[in-house]
Amino acid sequence: MEELRHSLLYTTFELETTLLAAREEITKREYELVHVKDLLSRTIKERDEAQKRCKNLMLEKLMLQEQLQKQQQQQLQLQQQQRQQQQLQQQQQQQQQQRQAASNNEDDSKGTDSSKHFSSSDSEENIISSPGTDPILQPPLPQPLPSQTTLKLVPKRPLPEKGKLLQAVIEAGPLLKNLLLAGPLPQWQHPPPQLNSIEIPPVAISSPTPPLLQQDSCINFNGGFNSKSNSL
Repeated sequence: MEELRHSLLYTTFELETTLLAAREEITKREYELVHVKDLLSRTIKERDEAQKRCKNLMLEKLMLQEQLQKQQQQQLQLQQQQRQQQQLQQQQQQQQQQRQAASNNEDDSKGTDSSKHFSSSDSEENIISSPGTDPILQPPLPQPLPSQTTLKLVPKRPLPEKGKLLQAVIEAGPLLKNLLLAGPLPQWQHPPPQLNSIEIPPVAISSPTPPLLQQDSCINFNGGFNSKSNSL
């Protein structure tokens, strides 16, 4: 009986020890499970945060790409505007050069016209300038060069500046009017009889007189010739 009691006590003791060991193992497993759950929750949070960061980075990347595209477009637009401005400036410079060339050509043409006008008025004065002689029988006088006549008629002044030739011609208007006061040559209503070459007296060619004296002689000659024609 005692042996049975000892064996029963021993088995109960072993059963209690196994139960304690099982309980300890269960508590240990539960603790590990809690730790694993904690780690899992932390990893999930880190994953969510990483996803958010990734999304934010993607958005920032897209924003940067859009900004870069806008900057590139703005640079292209600025370059195009600069090119257009340069082209406009070149066109304006070409137009100004063309206008200057056209104005210079007009000034040159007006200068040639005025010189021709001076030469024609000088030739008319040389024909009328000898009073008291018959204009039909008078031999033609040598016409001076246009440059010499212009130097005689126009006072000594510096040449007009470039682009001011028209103003110089306008200022010389009264002189041109004085030169053209004589008008056209009078026509004979009853021409005198023609003389032979033997009867023609020699003509003395006088030196050219100043423009004002020529104008007075022309006026006197016109007045005398008109009175003579009226008497005829």
